[in-house]
Amino acid sequence: MRTLFTQQLEKITASVLQNILLVASSFRLHGKV
Repeated sequence: MRTLFTQQLEKITASVLQNILLVASSFRLHGKV
């Protein structure tokens, strides 16, 4: 159970990090930062 839970957490954190990177890169392209 703990392994499945950690695997799900890793997937969620990875997707969230990717989304943050995409938003940050888009803001940089638009020059909002």
